Amino acid sequence: LALINLALGLPIEQMRVDYPEFTWPEDMAERIVGEYKSGEGATYHIEQVDGDLSIRSAVGTFKLQPTGPDSAIWRFKLNEMELRFLFDDSGKAWAIGSGGRVIPRAKAKAE
Repeated sequence: LALINLALGLPIEQMRVDYPEFTWPEDMAERIVGEYKSGEGATYHIEQVDGDLSIRSAVGTFKLQPTGPDSAIWRFKLNEMELRFLFDDSGKAWAIGSGGRVIPRAKAKAE
């Protein structure tokens, strides 16, 4: 995208989509915070850091920007990664969808 922006005379950092401002309900953290593991071995942690929700992956920790009642983006270098939270009947996220993948919440470890 950076090369296309450069060719069009746009700022290199210009993102493809400008998302409208969206605010999640106050209980969103308790509904989505946790560990999610893909079948391929990737692990993602949704965390609350200084009042903001973030995603931690193998490449770092990134602030989530809400884009809808069940969706967010996070930025890595000049890329925007979209994700959607999949909720069960109780309202708790059981997985995150990212690209064509569904990444389930990790099972809680027995103590």
